[in-house]
Amino acid sequence: MACMIPQPESDLTKRDFRAMISILFKLEKSRLEIRETLQKHFPNIVPCLRTVERWYSEFIHGNFILEDGARPGRSSITHTVENVELVFDEVTKDPLVTYARLEHETKLSSGSINVILHKELGLRKLCGRWIPHSLSSHQKKCPVDFCKIMLKRFVNGTSRAVSEILTGDETWRYHYDPETKR
Repeated sequence: MACMIPQPESDLTKRDFRAMISILFKLEKSRLEIRETLQKHFPNIVPCLRTVERWYSEFIHGNFILEDGARPGRSSITHTVENVELVFDEVTKDPLVTYARLEHETKLSSGSINVILHKELGLRKLCGRWIPHSLSSHQKKCPVDFCKIMLKRFVNGTSRAVSEILTGDETWRYHYDPETKR
């Protein structure tokens, strides 16, 4: 049986485990024996049995390459430090910048910009516009008229129910419809 020197568990990579599986394969150990040996020496980070079986099959077919093969699809080269800094600079220049302008300025896709803004930089879009509320003279007069009606209802303050009325600085009215830009 091969003597395996335990390493600090945090330093081990997939390639290290593949190399150990390869050595144990060359020592003619079975898949289960390889798994048990790895489990014995690295109980917290041992690869699952299916992973050991897959690499065992690769070694049976003569493939002893320990590196990951190339994967299909587009590589993730857009999330580089330079691109993150570029997007950050654009956002700091103009906090109200749009995705379309960021795409034009940085030459990145909207998906990449989204990932950089939200995951890399931890930013989120907030409404930064003030909406003007201009009340008409009729809208200003309505609360005053309501108060006069309430005073009459409660006999000019002599009723005991007047103490149950709550007042406050209300900025929102139930039937108020703010102006739109249309």
